[in-house]
Amino acid sequence: MSDSESQPPTPNAPTGPCWPAGEVLEVMAEEIPDNNLRRLAVKPPGTVDGSECWCQQLLKPEPPSCSNFARKKNFAGHVCDKCKEPAKEHLLPLRRVRLVQAGRDAPIKNSGKKSGLWNKGEDGVEYFVVNSNQGGRNAQAKAALIVVFQKEEHATRETCTKLFPQATQPDIPGDWLLDSTGTSLVVSVKFDTLVPVCPCHAPCCRHRA
Repeated sequence: MSDSESQPPTPNAPTGPCWPAGEVLEVMAEEIPDNNLRRLAVKPPGTVDGSECWCQQLLKPEPPSCSNFARKKNFAGHVCDKCKEPAKEHLLPLRRVRLVQAGRDAPIKNSGKKSGLWNKGEDGVEYFVVNSNQGGRNAQAKAALIVVFQKEEHATRETCTKLFPQATQPDIPGDWLLDSTGTSLVVSVKFDTLVPVCPCHAPCCRHRA
Protein backbone atom coordinates (compact mmCIF):
# COMPACT_ATOMS: atom_id res chain seq x y z
CA MET A 1 0.00 0.00 0.00
CA SER A 2 1.36 3.40 -0.88
CA ASP A 3 1.79 6.25 1.58
CA SER A 4 -1.05 8.21 -0.03
CA GLU A 5 -3.45 5.29 0.29
CA SER A 6 -2.55 4.84 3.99
CA GLN A 7 -3.36 8.46 4.93
CA PRO A 8 -6.67 9.01 6.80
CA PRO A 9 -9.26 11.09 4.93
CA THR A 10 -9.23 14.83 5.55
CA PRO A 11 -12.23 15.96 7.67
CA ASN A 12 -15.08 17.65 5.69
CA ALA A 13 -13.27 16.92 2.42
CA PRO A 14 -15.62 16.07 -0.48
CA THR A 15 -15.39 12.41 -1.37
CA GLY A 16 -17.39 12.57 -4.61
CA PRO A 17 -17.82 15.00 -7.51
CA CYS A 18 -17.47 18.69 -6.56
CA TRP A 19 -21.06 19.33 -7.85
CA PRO A 20 -23.94 16.90 -7.43
CA ALA A 21 -24.69 15.19 -10.72
CA GLY A 22 -28.34 16.21 -10.75
CA GLU A 23 -27.53 19.91 -10.47
CA VAL A 24 -24.92 19.65 -13.21
CA LEU A 25 -27.53 18.23 -15.59
CA GLU A 26 -29.98 20.97 -14.62
CA VAL A 27 -27.49 23.73 -15.41
CA MET A 28 -26.61 22.13 -18.71
CA ALA A 29 -30.29 21.93 -19.66
CA GLU A 30 -30.92 25.62 -18.91
CA GLU A 31 -32.20 27.49 -21.96
CA ILE A 32 -29.65 29.79 -23.55
CA PRO A 33 -31.49 32.84 -24.99
CA ASP A 34 -31.01 33.24 -28.72
CA ASN A 35 -31.28 36.96 -29.48
CA ASN A 36 -31.43 36.27 -33.20
CA LEU A 37 -34.48 34.04 -32.79
CA ARG A 38 -36.13 36.62 -30.58
CA ARG A 39 -35.54 39.32 -33.16
CA LEU A 40 -37.01 37.10 -35.88
CA ALA A 41 -40.11 36.52 -33.78
CA VAL A 42 -40.63 40.26 -33.33
CA LYS A 43 -39.58 41.30 -36.84
CA PRO A 44 -40.01 38.59 -39.50
CA PRO A 45 -37.44 38.36 -42.33
CA GLY A 46 -37.92 40.92 -45.08
CA THR A 47 -39.50 43.52 -42.81
CA VAL A 48 -38.21 46.67 -41.12
CA ASP A 49 -39.05 48.08 -37.71
CA GLY A 50 -42.12 50.30 -37.39
CA SER A 51 -39.89 53.17 -36.27
CA GLU A 52 -38.71 53.46 -39.90
CA CYS A 53 -42.22 54.27 -41.17
CA TRP A 54 -42.12 57.70 -42.80
CA CYS A 55 -45.21 58.75 -40.86
CA GLN A 56 -43.07 58.56 -37.74
CA GLN A 57 -40.92 61.39 -39.09
CA LEU A 58 -43.58 63.46 -40.83
CA LEU A 59 -46.10 63.54 -37.98
CA LYS A 60 -43.83 64.41 -35.05
CA PRO A 61 -44.24 65.32 -32.23
CA GLU A 62 -47.29 63.01 -32.22
CA PRO A 63 -46.15 60.06 -34.35
CA PRO A 64 -48.51 57.10 -34.71
CA SER A 65 -47.92 53.65 -33.25
CA CYS A 66 -46.51 51.90 -36.30
CA SER A 67 -46.23 48.21 -37.16
CA ASN A 68 -43.33 46.39 -38.78
CA PHE A 69 -43.63 46.34 -42.56
CA ALA A 70 -42.01 45.17 -45.78
CA ARG A 71 -40.32 48.22 -47.26
CA LYS A 72 -40.86 48.85 -50.97
CA LYS A 73 -40.48 51.71 -53.43
CA ASN A 74 -42.36 55.02 -53.47
CA PHE A 75 -43.95 56.80 -50.54
CA ALA A 76 -46.49 54.11 -49.68
CA GLY A 77 -43.72 51.51 -49.66
CA HIS A 78 -42.10 53.38 -46.75
CA VAL A 79 -45.32 53.51 -44.72
CA CYS A 80 -46.54 50.71 -42.46
CA ASP A 81 -49.86 48.92 -42.94
CA LYS A 82 -51.42 50.49 -39.84
CA CYS A 83 -50.87 53.99 -41.19
CA LYS A 84 -52.32 53.00 -44.58
CA GLU A 85 -55.64 51.75 -43.21
CA PRO A 86 -58.45 53.37 -45.26
CA ALA A 87 -60.16 55.03 -42.30
CA LYS A 88 -56.92 56.00 -40.54
CA GLU A 89 -56.47 59.73 -39.97
CA HIS A 90 -53.29 61.46 -38.80
CA LEU A 91 -52.45 64.88 -37.38
CA LEU A 92 -49.83 66.91 -39.23
CA PRO A 93 -48.67 69.84 -37.04
CA LEU A 94 -49.15 73.14 -38.88
CA ARG A 95 -46.09 74.61 -37.19
CA ARG A 96 -43.96 72.34 -39.39
CA VAL A 97 -45.91 73.04 -42.59
CA ARG A 98 -45.98 75.58 -45.42
CA LEU A 99 -48.15 75.44 -48.53
CA VAL A 100 -46.73 76.20 -51.97
CA GLN A 101 -48.32 76.43 -55.37
CA ALA A 102 -46.74 76.63 -58.81
CA GLY A 103 -47.89 76.35 -62.40
CA ARG A 104 -47.32 73.48 -64.79
CA ASP A 105 -44.27 75.24 -66.25
CA ALA A 106 -42.51 75.24 -62.88
CA PRO A 107 -43.44 72.00 -61.10
CA ILE A 108 -42.35 71.55 -57.52
CA LYS A 109 -40.69 68.22 -56.82
CA ASN A 110 -38.63 66.53 -54.16
CA SER A 111 -35.02 67.02 -55.19
CA GLY A 112 -31.55 67.10 -53.67
CA LYS A 113 -32.21 63.98 -51.60
CA LYS A 114 -29.24 62.06 -50.30
CA SER A 115 -30.94 59.25 -48.42
CA GLY A 116 -34.08 58.57 -46.49
CA LEU A 117 -37.10 60.85 -46.43
CA TRP A 118 -35.77 64.39 -46.28
CA ASN A 119 -34.57 66.64 -49.09
CA LYS A 120 -31.38 68.48 -48.22
CA GLY A 121 -31.53 72.23 -48.83
CA GLU A 122 -29.15 75.06 -48.08
CA ASP A 123 -28.25 76.09 -44.54
CA GLY A 124 -29.19 72.67 -43.15
CA VAL A 125 -32.85 72.91 -44.18
CA GLU A 126 -34.50 69.49 -44.51
CA TYR A 127 -37.97 69.20 -46.01
CA PHE A 128 -40.35 66.90 -47.85
CA VAL A 129 -42.95 67.94 -50.42
CA VAL A 130 -46.20 66.01 -50.06
CA ASN A 131 -48.24 65.31 -53.24
CA SER A 132 -45.40 66.42 -55.49
CA ASN A 133 -45.80 63.53 -57.93
CA GLN A 134 -49.58 63.26 -57.83
CA GLY A 135 -50.66 66.21 -59.95
CA GLY A 136 -52.37 63.97 -62.46
CA ARG A 137 -54.40 61.87 -60.03
CA ASN A 138 -54.77 64.03 -56.94
CA ALA A 139 -56.82 67.16 -57.55
CA GLN A 140 -55.75 68.69 -54.24
CA ALA A 141 -52.10 68.51 -55.29
CA LYS A 142 -52.91 70.86 -58.18
CA ALA A 143 -54.26 73.41 -55.75
CA ALA A 144 -51.47 73.38 -53.20
CA LEU A 145 -48.56 71.24 -52.14
CA ILE A 146 -47.72 70.59 -48.51
CA VAL A 147 -44.10 71.17 -47.54
CA VAL A 148 -43.23 69.48 -44.26
CA PHE A 149 -40.04 70.67 -42.56
CA GLN A 150 -37.95 68.41 -40.38
CA LYS A 151 -37.44 71.33 -37.94
CA GLU A 152 -40.30 73.68 -37.23
CA GLU A 153 -38.03 76.75 -37.12
CA HIS A 154 -37.50 76.31 -40.86
CA ALA A 155 -41.22 76.40 -41.66
CA THR A 156 -41.25 80.10 -42.58
CA ARG A 157 -42.26 82.13 -45.61
CA GLU A 158 -38.67 83.25 -46.07
CA THR A 159 -37.35 79.68 -46.19
CA CYS A 160 -40.01 78.64 -48.69
CA THR A 161 -39.21 81.62 -50.89
CA LYS A 162 -35.56 80.53 -51.05
CA LEU A 163 -36.47 76.94 -51.80
CA PHE A 164 -39.23 77.67 -54.33
CA PRO A 165 -38.82 81.22 -55.66
CA GLN A 166 -41.29 80.57 -58.48
CA ALA A 167 -44.10 79.47 -56.13
CA THR A 168 -46.83 81.32 -54.29
CA GLN A 169 -47.70 80.46 -50.70
CA PRO A 170 -51.48 80.19 -50.24
CA ASP A 171 -53.36 79.90 -46.96
CA ILE A 172 -54.91 76.64 -45.76
CA PRO A 173 -57.95 75.99 -47.99
CA GLY A 174 -61.30 76.13 -46.26
CA ASP A 175 -62.19 72.59 -47.35
CA TRP A 176 -59.18 71.04 -45.59
CA LEU A 177 -59.97 69.62 -42.19
CA LEU A 178 -58.18 70.84 -39.06
CA ASP A 179 -58.26 69.23 -35.65
CA SER A 180 -60.37 70.61 -32.80
CA THR A 181 -57.55 72.92 -31.65
CA GLY A 182 -56.88 74.32 -35.13
CA THR A 183 -53.17 73.54 -34.81
CA SER A 184 -52.91 70.38 -36.94
CA LEU A 185 -54.01 69.36 -40.41
CA VAL A 186 -55.94 66.08 -40.60
CA VAL A 187 -54.41 63.88 -43.30
CA SER A 188 -54.51 60.28 -44.48
CA VAL A 189 -52.32 58.07 -46.65
CA LYS A 190 -53.88 57.96 -50.12
CA PHE A 191 -52.75 58.08 -53.75
CA ASP A 192 -49.25 57.02 -52.63
CA THR A 193 -48.83 60.14 -50.50
CA LEU A 194 -50.35 62.12 -47.62
CA VAL A 195 -53.52 64.00 -48.56
CA PRO A 196 -55.69 66.41 -46.57
CA VAL A 197 -58.99 65.05 -45.35
CA CYS A 198 -62.11 66.75 -46.67
CA PRO A 199 -64.74 67.32 -43.92
CA CYS A 200 -67.59 66.47 -46.31
CA HIS A 201 -66.32 62.96 -47.09
CA ALA A 202 -64.55 62.03 -43.88
CA PRO A 203 -65.93 59.65 -41.24
CA CYS A 204 -66.34 60.76 -37.64
CA CYS A 205 -62.94 61.43 -36.16
CA ARG A 206 -61.76 61.73 -32.58
CA HIS A 207 -59.64 64.75 -33.59
CA ARG A 208 -62.63 66.96 -34.29
CA ALA A 209 -64.53 69.16 -31.90
